[in-house]
Amino acid sequence: VEREPSQWYVGGTMAAFSGPPPFGWVQRIDLETLEPLAASPELPCGEHVWCGSILVHADGSILSVNGSYLHRLDPDDLSVLVERRLPVDRSHNGLL
Repeated sequence: VEREPSQWYVGGTMAAFSGPPPFGWVQRIDLETLEPLAASPELPCGEHVWCGSILVHADGSILSVNGSYLHRLDPDDLSVLVERRLPVDRSHNGLL
């Protein structure tokens, strides 16, 4: 998603079919090189492997839904501002 001109964010889930549990992630990327400029910590997803989605809130923060969790992230360093486990233990696919 684009937050401001030249501020692009991508997100996804690291699949874990064996070993450690899966986790979500968000990165702010350089549009020319596609290299990460900032990365979130590993975001819990409640053992669900699903792509999830991200959006830019009107206040400028980044929202990420992944598995059974919703995160509000700082747009600069992608630190977690708020983490909420969603009330239904299943994959949630979006924020619409």
